[in-house]
Amino acid sequence: MIKITEKEKQFEERLDSLLLLKALLIKDNEFDEVAQKEYQQAWERAFKLLEE
Repeated sequence: MIKITEKEKQFEERLDSLLLLKALLIKDNEFDEVAQKEYQQAWERAFKLLEE
């Protein structure tokens, strides 16, 4: 069994949340330019979490 760190767990949770959010926004036809920009920034913050 592979043991993951707390940071990796938080990273996975953030990615799961971001993917769900994107799917819901697309489903509701609300993934506009502003939402895309905010989504990209959140995605980048999730990856920065692993670098800390």
